[in-house]
Amino acid sequence: MKLVNILLISMALGSTVACSSVPQSRSVCAIPDARTVDTFVTAAKYNLDNSSCMTSFGDYFDRLIALSRENPGANNKQAFADLIRSGITNGSISKRDGMARFNAYFEAEFYSLKTDVRSNCVALSDRQNDMRALDGELLKKRIGLLEIIGDKEQFRKAQQFYQELTVVMDAVRHSCDAALARR
Repeated sequence: MKLVNILLISMALGSTVACSSVPQSRSVCAIPDARTVDTFVTAAKYNLDNSSCMTSFGDYFDRLIALSRENPGANNKQAFADLIRSGITNGSISKRDGMARFNAYFEAEFYSLKTDVRSNCVALSDRQNDMRALDGELLKKRIGLLEIIGDKEQFRKAQQFYQELTVVMDAVRHSCDAALARR
């Protein structure tokens, strides 16, 4: 009986030690604790090479935004491009998603609306959602262009594009309303 108890205790301790020595993918994929943008991107790219971390891309991207806002500079744009390229290469995100993320933050032009929305009566039927999408993208451009890379000129350009888009959308909507009234 004593031998059985010793054997059970040994097995319990052995399994506890074995479980604690197996690395958990959660800690492998943890958001790197880096103080500089370059160090963070290097660590995040390394993590993304691990197939169990592919779903962590959004967390890494969000942390890079926060870290870049604390450490603004023109080089941050390249850091985002590097992280996105790494995410595309290892399959964490699609090329289309990578381009959309990058353009939303670092390009003056707006991509949240499909081109047909600007000139199509049916597509313009949901102005509230269209404006919400434009407002959200303008906020991302403020964060990316102003707060992360400090490019005031490009942000002013983005604001101008925003104003022009809303004017075009209003003109198309007015034209559509007039066409409907004539029917």
